[in-house]
Amino acid sequence: MLASLRAALEETAAAAAEAFAAEEAAVEASAEEALEEIRREENALFEVAVVEADEGLAARRRATGKRRNAAPLSIDDAKARRWDAIFVLGGGAPLGPRTQPSFVASRCAAAASVWAASSFPKPKILCLSAGTAHCPPLVDARGSVIFEATASAAECVDRGVAASDVFVETTSFDTIGNAFFARTDHCDLAGWKKLLVITSEFHAARTEAIFDWIFGASPKRGYELGYLDTPDDGLAPEEVAARAEREAKSAENVRTKLAPTYSTLKAVREFLMCKHDLYSANGLVVRALRAAADGDDDALLASYGAAKKKAPPRAPIFVAALCFGALAGRLLRR
Repeated sequence: MLASLRAALEETAAAAAEAFAAEEAAVEASAEEALEEIRREENALFEVAVVEADEGLAARRRATGKRRNAAPLSIDDAKARRWDAIFVLGGGAPLGPRTQPSFVASRCAAAASVWAASSFPKPKILCLSAGTAHCPPLVDARGSVIFEATASAAECVDRGVAASDVFVETTSFDTIGNAFFARTDHCDLAGWKKLLVITSEFHAARTEAIFDWIFGASPKRGYELGYLDTPDDGLAPEEVAARAEREAKSAENVRTKLAPTYSTLKAVREFLMCKHDLYSANGLVVRALRAAADGDDDALLASYGAAKKKAPPRAPIFVAALCFGALAGRLLRR
């Protein structure tokens, strides 16, 4: 009798466990389906926004004469072409480990949309930038830096891009570095030739000038570049205006001075490592010993993702340690 009772209890428990597992699987499937639907809706909404903005962006480019080449691609043009890799440029300090400012999130959404529309083999997505020189980096709970490229990669994966197709470049701190390390650390080695470069409309002219320069430098590798501009979402008019003059001067400097002077990849490397403040040893030491800035334009800093000046600094502890170590070394040499 006890044996039959035990068997009945075991059978009941097994049936209950099976029912629970089936219910749990159904809940998970339902949740995944709901998440996928949200992703599809987000991508659809983005595509509508970009398509509506494309004509205006192209018209403004032609009217202002800011571009040297043809008008940027539309989202439909970008989807219709085959790419080896898609570059998502960094835009400033991320808001969180998986969250970028709206104007950078738009770049990630565009990359995910083009990737989703591509046939196999899918293009790789390369998220660029370690950080920006214009404001302190975001750090995690342990004080480690969260790279711009990390947050962009998360944005792409969260939009349905396969994680195996997403890569990061975490050496650069400006657009020239974006292009140089994208080419030398990735494209020259991986064999990516057909490249789609995605950035915001306000940043597009300078980006094109820099990427044309770096990817056209000798030795020639036969790179084919296309450019897709995304809306300046989340940036106030004064923030875009604050960047306009700086962007225009920099683009002109690239075209008339830097590109003609440093026409080989070796020469570009010498320029970065010996003369550029963000990559040369001396330039980095000098920057590490700077005093706090008081005269910076709030609107300009905001366009790089900087918090208001009254907010507590977000720089990691190791930056302070670096400054202290350099200062101590100077005192000891006296």
